[in-house]
Amino acid sequence: MKFLCCKTLFNDLIFHPDVVAFCCAKVVDELLCFKDYDGSVITKEQYLIARNKYVDNFKKGIIPDVCKKCHNLEEKEWDESVGFNILSLAYKTKCSICDCFYCTLSKGDAQRKKEVNNTKTYDIRPILENLRNENMILPGCAISVSGGECCEYPEGELEYMTHFAQVNDCVIEYLTSAIKYSECIASALATIPSKIIVSVDSGTKEMYEKIKRVKAYDVVWKNLKKYIEVSKKNPNANIFVKYIIIPGVNDNVEEARAFIEKCQAIKVKKILIDMEFSFLSENQHKEAEGSLKEVINYFAKRSKELSPNIYLSFTPDCEFWCIKQIYDE
Repeated sequence: MKFLCCKTLFNDLIFHPDVVAFCCAKVVDELLCFKDYDGSVITKEQYLIARNKYVDNFKKGIIPDVCKKCHNLEEKEWDESVGFNILSLAYKTKCSICDCFYCTLSKGDAQRKKEVNNTKTYDIRPILENLRNENMILPGCAISVSGGECCEYPEGELEYMTHFAQVNDCVIEYLTSAIKYSECIASALATIPSKIIVSVDSGTKEMYEKIKRVKAYDVVWKNLKKYIEVSKKNPNANIFVKYIIIPGVNDNVEEARAFIEKCQAIKVKKILIDMEFSFLSENQHKEAEGSLKEVINYFAKRSKELSPNIYLSFTPDCEFWCIKQIYDE
């Protein structure tokens, strides 16, 4: 039967320190697979019981309030078989080498940052092994290592996840600041289907230090260049450099232009443009104004100019809104 629903409910699973969610956009009670999660293995039966509560409601037209205006909602006949295309491993929170003021966990608060860095969590390994043994991971699944700073994981942990992805026909994705160079990440970029996403959010040292609140601008670009070099012979490696637009901070064309020039200087091939999460959540039904609208249009224009040598695009999460802000030509 056809019904209004979302692909993330059927194909995504996001592991947080204390909950497992279906959606990474809204980590709220209405969208949780398991509350008070302690790292126990998840059987197919347990997963289906949790998921079907939501699926049954969607079939009845009962849609969670947080989902009602989501651009991902689609009415169609859904494949209800069990299989994950995306596993987001956000179960760790430690990130002591940078201090982004827009961080969704610390909110820029020093005490909260300290608490986050000291949060203890569970072992992801038996969970992944069980999901594989129950045939719940689809070929080509993207395993996103997105909790805290993955370069700070205990020795052997990042290597395990990388090996798990390799032997199970998955793509490993690392979200990292690139402040610390990782030999594990470099090896993956050189040899297996892999991807890194680095949010630099700036084109100048002054803006970088304002946003990240650490003096690592030159180191980041140096490490990005090294990652690009090791990935050159691997057609299945992708390096994305991201610019998160933060209204009132880096939403100006001069900074955006400097960012693209830095990307060109080290031969970046893929650029992602995103919007700061809380701003987009609160303003997605409003129109952009002033410098914000100008910088969105600047990136849209450069996307056409840089193609096909450089792929520049808005992330799926913000494209639905940003595309509305683009001037007619």
